[in-house]
Amino acid sequence: TTFVLVPRAFYPALYYYKMTKKLYSLGYDAIAINLLSVGKRDTGSATGYDDAGHVRSVIAGLAD
Repeated sequence: TTFVLVPRAFYPALYYYKMTKKLYSLGYDAIAINLLSVGKRDTGSATGYDDAGHVRSVIAGLAD
């Protein structure tokens, strides 16, 4: 079982450090991802659609 933790708006993945660590200690895999709309980008602002596509891509990669 792998948990994919998606932060709420304006929070980096590091926000879930303690939760990820706890899940690992319980024998689960866990990944916290950064949303594309958080932080600086060279290509301009990201949208909610960009974030959703990124989340989908991460989950699809784990499913393969």
